[in-house]
Amino acid sequence: QAHCHQPPASRVGPPRGQWPGGSGLPPSPRGKPSLERLSLMPRLDAEDAREAQRSRSRVQLPAGAIQARQAPRFLRSSAPGRLPDIVRGSVLGPRADHQPVEQPQSPPVPPPPPPPHPESPVKTRPRHHHLENTPTDSTRSDITPRQIRVCRFCLDGDDSDGSFDSSDQSGDGDDFVHPCPCRGSAKFVHLDCLVQHFTAQGDWHNFRCPTCKQPYEGRALRELAEISRARMVQDHGTNAPQVAHSLCYLAQAHAQLGNTNDSKEILERGLAISEAHFGRGHVATAATLAELASAHGKMGDVQKQKELLERSLEIKEQHFGVGHINTAVTLNNLATAHSELGNVRQEKVLLERSLEIKEKHYGKGHVQTTAALVNLAGVYSELGDVPKGLELLEWSLEIEERHFGAGHVETAITLNNLALACGEGGDMQRMRELLLRSLTIKEKHFGPEHQELCLTLANLGMACAALGEVPNAKTFCERALRACSDPEARCSRRHGVVLLRAASVQLALNEDQAAEGLVSRSVSTLRQALGRSASSRVLALESTRMGRIWAAVGRNDVVRHLHDLRINREEILNNAENLDDAGIEVSRRVHVVSI
Repeated sequence: QAHCHQPPASRVGPPRGQWPGGSGLPPSPRGKPSLERLSLMPRLDAEDAREAQRSRSRVQLPAGAIQARQAPRFLRSSAPGRLPDIVRGSVLGPRADHQPVEQPQSPPVPPPPPPPHPESPVKTRPRHHHLENTPTDSTRSDITPRQIRVCRFCLDGDDSDGSFDSSDQSGDGDDFVHPCPCRGSAKFVHLDCLVQHFTAQGDWHNFRCPTCKQPYEGRALRELAEISRARMVQDHGTNAPQVAHSLCYLAQAHAQLGNTNDSKEILERGLAISEAHFGRGHVATAATLAELASAHGKMGDVQKQKELLERSLEIKEQHFGVGHINTAVTLNNLATAHSELGNVRQEKVLLERSLEIKEKHYGKGHVQTTAALVNLAGVYSELGDVPKGLELLEWSLEIEERHFGAGHVETAITLNNLALACGEGGDMQRMRELLLRSLTIKEKHFGPEHQELCLTLANLGMACAALGEVPNAKTFCERALRACSDPEARCSRRHGVVLLRAASVQLALNEDQAAEGLVSRSVSTLRQALGRSASSRVLALESTRMGRIWAAVGRNDVVRHLHDLRINREEILNNAENLDDAGIEVSRRVHVVSI
């Protein structure tokens, strides 16, 4: 064990029992005897063991807390770790695995460890992606009311109700974080204790939990990455490639916390540093290109997202070779971009390549395969094979809950997409139940008004309208539209899809005039975000999926009316664009003649 050392021949410090407070142990930073320090010694004689037992009995932990009776978790051996976990990006549809930070190949930069996460899985369709203030028994949380949270390092605890999430921005005032998938007594840690541990290690690009070997996330990753960046600037200068490496982690933390603009700006700074040092097209720039592509995708610039991902994939295949595991994440995310543009066949090809590479490398049933599984499920649903899509989603949710635990934010998109698949199959009650679970997780992680909630809210509006719960249907649709009012979301596929789903709810409630306005806005938004041909494909695919849900509850009138409104609006826009094109051509001819 790396941190263990042999005890000195003679005792160092005051005689046993003369430390402040009368304990036989040195005080911990938080003023309590340090139980864990006993375990730093590889051997204890019988007298030491008895003294340790007596000191344990004097420590008063909060009611319900369990005293640690084994070596510190950060010193125990553990099973070999896997590569970075998947972190979802856009709730809209296909998930993009979070791209690992690539290791620079140039001698000046020491090989950095793999980054916190592979490229963020982005889900784009209804595979893509509460009752407000309504509790639900179907929603599971990792923390029950009045559960004791104990720091895995200092063993100090509290008796809060655990309402803070480790990654939730609103939890910035909370001392505790849950920075990785560790559960049980190792689940929580004080943020300042984690910072002390990270600083003491001095491994400034190692953002992995020493116990579970998984990357840190959210608030914890943001804090550590800021420290790493500052240290790299101090040691190497502002424009050193080591600084770019730290910036990539920092950008991932902001993306996980829903700060897309901040993430994009940080990635652009990191990419500029890397390209200045290594040159454009170097393998050290590939991971940053992929992360930057995800940020553009979340902000609605799908064409830019696709362009950056194609650059990243080309660099990786030239460096690692076609079919290498380092290309699998980028294939998944490039499939996401094609999904956003309505290219379902090309998306399917790319996802199958990604899944094949991952299953060959990790094995079937590994958590790293779930992004491709969820996205493939959406493809099968769009192509009409709903049972196959449902099967893949159930399997993906089982893998994720086994790995992360039920209620983890990583499961939210899969719950959302599984709910839509259930709705297409006619099981509206289960659709509503799964969507409530997804919404509760997202609210806890992002906050109640974040744009990442908008698709789940719109889907809940459809489920409640289909079940005849009119007040809830209206409430959810209103919340979805408010969430999409954020400037970042106004010209994106996500916004257009939310508007279309809200329009279907208005039609189901016989609010035809409101529905017509929403359809008009939806078609215009998608046209602006994706262009004429891609927006038409997306509208057709979304209408088909929503049509299955409404048809399953006997509301074919909603399907027909929605189709008519959509076609009429598209024709109006097409005619207007044709007239504009004709006017431009005439003006060009006049200009040529005048010359």
